[in-house]
Amino acid sequence: MIDLISRVTSKSSMHLLFDKLYTIRQKKPSLKALIVLSVLKPERLEELIQDKKKLSKDYKEITLTLLEQEFYKLHLKKEIRGEYFKVDALVDISNEGSWVIFTNEKRYFVKHVLEAFFDGLYPEVSRVYFNYSQIQRFLDIIRDAYRGQSILTHIAIRRKPRKPIKEEARKGTLVLWELGAEEELKRQSKAWKIWIDRLSFDVKGEAEMLLLQASITGNGLCGLKYGNFTAFYNNVILNLINLGFYWRDFYSKRERRVENGFVKLRPYSIRYPFEFEEEHLARLPEYFSRDYLCSVIHGGNPYFVANLCDYQDGSSFGLTILSNVVTVTPMLRATPSALWKLSSRIQEFIGEGEIIDVTI
Repeated sequence: MIDLISRVTSKSSMHLLFDKLYTIRQKKPSLKALIVLSVLKPERLEELIQDKKKLSKDYKEITLTLLEQEFYKLHLKKEIRGEYFKVDALVDISNEGSWVIFTNEKRYFVKHVLEAFFDGLYPEVSRVYFNYSQIQRFLDIIRDAYRGQSILTHIAIRRKPRKPIKEEARKGTLVLWELGAEEELKRQSKAWKIWIDRLSFDVKGEAEMLLLQASITGNGLCGLKYGNFTAFYNNVILNLINLGFYWRDFYSKRERRVENGFVKLRPYSIRYPFEFEEEHLARLPEYFSRDYLCSVIHGGNPYFVANLCDYQDGSSFGLTILSNVVTVTPMLRATPSALWKLSSRIQEFIGEGEIIDVTI
């Protein structure tokens, strides 16, 4: 493992080091960039952690050291099954409303130490959640930013069956290449619940010259394998932050309100290419009970109605499922981060769908 983090003393030195390292064709760990949304001031992190009992219990060391204005070094040490694992990372908060966390640690440590840490900071820190169709559109932005001639992708899709089948086929990972992937995904979605695990992509310019080898997950973790880091930062990371802001705005200002004696609602829907059946709905209350207080009003087929309240955030929602549409109706308190998380949880259970506004 190349120790990158200790060699960085400022944001400019980070760019110089990463520019040099990732434009050399040699075997090395990919650089990971985790994007989260937050207006949290770093000096409040210690106070916040003290209120998060699980974080205080799981993490034996948490230090955030200022390197220069809006640029920090983060050190984490976590106990997992009796073993201690450390992750060092760089934190850039120069883009207002977001944190970008860089590390070259292995994916296992990134998932179970770094990502788990920021998951534990919810709701003060919000993860981003993108489904496959949103990421596909994002690739067009990247192609234009690099002025690339083509993007070759391969995509790892996690899947589970929609209906009971033989045990050995109950789950798995499907890898698709760009050619025909859209049609294959449509076919798979009829029999399987699918969601994106990771999408890797190469951007090529004139004469098939390789400009970038990178990856992205559905919850905002970017990877750089080859390419100019500064271009990657400007073209991928900053554009992904803007995409996060776009969807945060989509979920904003949806709380139930009363204007001139009339109740105003701003629901949104998730549409699917199939109609729900009883087995799709029967386990929903148990599934939602992990994160929400769930009160089922009608649990029959084909109509499901429930009220949900986020345990950590306090946001409340009405949830209805009919035919091939899931509709979320925010109530008196419904924060953008809570609504975005709920959309992710729904798709995690049912599979990815098309998220659209509802006009009423």
